[in-house]
Amino acid sequence: MGIGWSHWKVSGGSGNVAADWNEEQEPLSGFYFEVPVEYRVTARLRAVSGLGFIQKGFQYGDSKEQVRVGYVQIPFGVGYALHSGRFAVQPELGAVYGLNMRGYQRWNYGDEDGTWFSSPVGRRGEAGYGYWMPRDEWALQGRLGMSWAFRRSHVSLSAGYQHGLSNAMVQFVNPYASFDDPEGTADPAIPEKALQRTVMLSLSYMLELGSKGHAKADSLAPDTVPSAFRIGQRFGMAQASMAFHSAIPEEQARVAEGATPILGVTTALVARLRLSTHWSLQPELAFTQRGWFCQWWTRPTTRNDQLRMNYLELPLLVRCELGAGRIRPFVLAGPVIARAVGGHHIVVIDSPSHGEIGFPESIRFDDVPDIGVFPLYDLSAVVGVGASFSMGCSELYIDLRYQRSATDLVTDEYGFLDDPEAVAKHRVWMLSTGYLIPW
Repeated sequence: MGIGWSHWKVSGGSGNVAADWNEEQEPLSGFYFEVPVEYRVTARLRAVSGLGFIQKGFQYGDSKEQVRVGYVQIPFGVGYALHSGRFAVQPELGAVYGLNMRGYQRWNYGDEDGTWFSSPVGRRGEAGYGYWMPRDEWALQGRLGMSWAFRRSHVSLSAGYQHGLSNAMVQFVNPYASFDDPEGTADPAIPEKALQRTVMLSLSYMLELGSKGHAKADSLAPDTVPSAFRIGQRFGMAQASMAFHSAIPEEQARVAEGATPILGVTTALVARLRLSTHWSLQPELAFTQRGWFCQWWTRPTTRNDQLRMNYLELPLLVRCELGAGRIRPFVLAGPVIARAVGGHHIVVIDSPSHGEIGFPESIRFDDVPDIGVFPLYDLSAVVGVGASFSMGCSELYIDLRYQRSATDLVTDEYGFLDDPEAVAKHRVWMLSTGYLIPW
């Protein structure tokens, strides 16, 4: 897990627009996460792959305008291990495929109170988004990692660089594009081509699942490694929806009965402190995408709106293991404190002249309730079950969780809903896999 800094190398467009963009750009930071997979072809040669998530984009105009988009990535490469005892250096070369998981454009030019405005960025051809970017991206990747070996695991610090090969230029979308201009509206102030350049810095830890190459690592690692405290990470999918109740039957039917879940990602840094043979404390620092599809406000339409809300979460869990063998079932439970870090609302209406049309809106969060504003903080509870597989002092695990909010999302009396006493709360199912190593 780490951080990345990206910018765009742009070209094309009218006049000096590309030169102006290149000159005014500054690196944009983003979140970087990867579950690496490595296969030892020989004692030194490695085949490298995995599954990751990274935020890329650019900012310019004294950081007054930003585009940030998340990609699920699959790397393909080879590495060569340069060993020196327990310490090793490994350079890697290869390519990366990225799938656009959508994002947002935000800007602030001259607003007196410093308010930022934003519009969601979707994939090319998706109705309802204010901006489009291509669905797929290919890039060349190089990395240099330095690792420290434990028994059947190692910790690594690595620096990497991605050299984009695919056009990632953002495209403004007219709301009526599907009818008047299916290809979208060209903007003369936007260059024609953008190639993403990204530098990554990450701290990672890997478990050795096979026996190939263990002999040297085992001979160098200590015979016993304290395992009362472990750190790790998890990554998985989240299926989010809501619990909704309105005293107005028509609103209850419109919002709740037609609502459908929305899929997102969940990932976390995990720490576990063992208190006894069976009991542990497990705090986490997590990122989870929540939301739902529903008819959030009254208007003539046949399609659900999309509400997407992203949260940074702090689960404070108690974990109880139900066995003492190599495979140990467990249960966990605890409170979750969360802070919203952005989101969007895509509204779909039925136009008499154009049919169904989607309009993007930014979701506003604040700790002071107001019209059309969602609470900035959320308190919820989570329960889950899972199983862990012991590998010496390290472990792999899988868990299934259910999380439900205690915080009411409906904070205004004259917003989208007719019933001022209506209640809406998050509900999220999460399926994750992860691993823990001694620290």
